[in-house]
Amino acid sequence: MYIIKTGDGNTLHNPLIKASGKIVDEPQIEEEINTIGSLTFTMLPNHPHYENVKKLSTLIFVYDDDGEIFRGRVYNTTGNFNKQKKVVCQSEMGFFGDSIVRPFGYSGTVRGFVQKLIDNHNAQVDDYKQFVLGNITVTDTNDYITRSNTVAQTTWATMKDRCIDLLGGYFQIRYEGGIRYLDYLADYSVKNSQTIKFGTNLLDLEEYVDASNVKTVVIPYGAQIDSSSPYYQEEPPENAEYSGNRITINSLTADGRDYIESETGVALYGRIWCNQIWDDVTERSNLLTKATAWLEEQILLSTTLTISALDLHLVDVNVEKLQLAQLNELKSIPHNISIWLPVTKISRSLSNPDDLKVTLGKTKSTLTGKL
Repeated sequence: MYIIKTGDGNTLHNPLIKASGKIVDEPQIEEEINTIGSLTFTMLPNHPHYENVKKLSTLIFVYDDDGEIFRGRVYNTTGNFNKQKKVVCQSEMGFFGDSIVRPFGYSGTVRGFVQKLIDNHNAQVDDYKQFVLGNITVTDTNDYITRSNTVAQTTWATMKDRCIDLLGGYFQIRYEGGIRYLDYLADYSVKNSQTIKFGTNLLDLEEYVDASNVKTVVIPYGAQIDSSSPYYQEEPPENAEYSGNRITINSLTADGRDYIESETGVALYGRIWCNQIWDDVTERSNLLTKATAWLEEQILLSTTLTISALDLHLVDVNVEKLQLAQLNELKSIPHNISIWLPVTKISRSLSNPDDLKVTLGKTKSTLTGKL
């Protein structure tokens, strides 16, 4: 059973007191790695707290039998002809959309950069929207990154553009001792003991193999060397080479080529070209190392499994609950699958607990796309 409350203690949804009108229609929680989670529901005009739900100011909490499972705020409301009010709530990650990051330049560690973003965010928002730096396990090859921006954008957009898109990993909010921490983690390390198994709790399975991002040849570019760039150096690295004011790898490859290719990838898919920029790389040898490692990732197909499953915790409290960013074992003999995969997305109906959809992956698999 799920209960929805506001920050000031008003009950919006409790099936046990349905006669009081404290019930909402179609409550649904959507959670996904590196996105702002959401809670949606519809309120009828006779709901006792119909007028008390305010955009951006009403805090929302959702509980199940084990405790809190969602915390956020009302983000938007829409009323129809019959005065039914559809309410859209954001998870607390949405608070990072309230602050702005002005044009900047940064050089240092990943941890230092995330701390800089948090400090900047906290200086602009109310106390209840602030965060404390938590666990940082994402690193760069050289434990040194260079980041900049020439225009202002939200902190959330900066987190995605300057962290997730360039370094991978995922952000998560964690509470410990009443303190709200922001973690930036490289890997899914927590194993969930609940097995998703054909014939037991696996209800449906859809496998999607994505080849849209496969690349087999890359032209790598390093740091920009230009007096107007935040990366400009009066004395560029010794023997640095440039192409369009960026370091290249020409002298480190056969025949002075400015590109590298994957022999395995070319044999399988032919030559699929791209370029890639590493703004923080100022040495050509480091550029070649990074480009080689990056290309080996790009020749692998990406597989996503979307499944419908029964969370056995709902029928047996001794079974661990399915949770986002945890590894679960998926077993299905008819599909020839037996693998541990992270839960990257959960769609949960609060009015129909059996209606649970879980996405496992995204995972880089073999060259054939088979798990």
